[in-house]
Amino acid sequence: MTAALAVIPARGGSRRVPGKNVRDLLGRPAIAYTIDAALECGIFERVIVSTDSEEIAAIARRCGAEIPFLRDPALADDETPVSAVTVDALERLGAGAFTEVAQLMPNCPVRTADDIRASHEQFVESAAPAQLSVARV
Repeated sequence: MTAALAVIPARGGSRRVPGKNVRDLLGRPAIAYTIDAALECGIFERVIVSTDSEEIAAIARRCGAEIPFLRDPALADDETPVSAVTVDALERLGAGAFTEVAQLMPNCPVRTADDIRASHEQFVESAAPAQLSVARV
C-alpha cells in the first residue's frame, strides 16, 4: 500500500519578496492555492507545511494543512537547501511511514490538483526513484 506525504516548505523570511507566501493573491493568501491543490488531488494521506513562521502556520491550518512542528531556525535561512527541509520533515514524521513524498513549493498558485495527479501518474509509470517537475517558459 502506498502512503504519500506532501511537504510544503514555506519559510517566513523571504528577502526578495517579503511575506510572499502570505501575500494576498485574488483575495487569498498565496500559499492557499498550493494547499488546496495538494488536498484536492486525492493522492496524499498527509499534507504538511514546514515553516518557521507562526503567521504562515496559522494560515496553513485554516486552509486545511497540518503543521506538526515549527521548523528549526537553522533550516530557515537563505542558504538552506529546500531538500534539507523535506528531509527534516520526513525524519520528524518517521520516514518509514511513507512510500512517496512530494515537495510542493508554496509559491506556485497556478499548479492545480490535476497537475499534481498527472505528475504523480508519470512518476508511477516511470518507476524512477525520483522526479522533478519543470515547465517550459
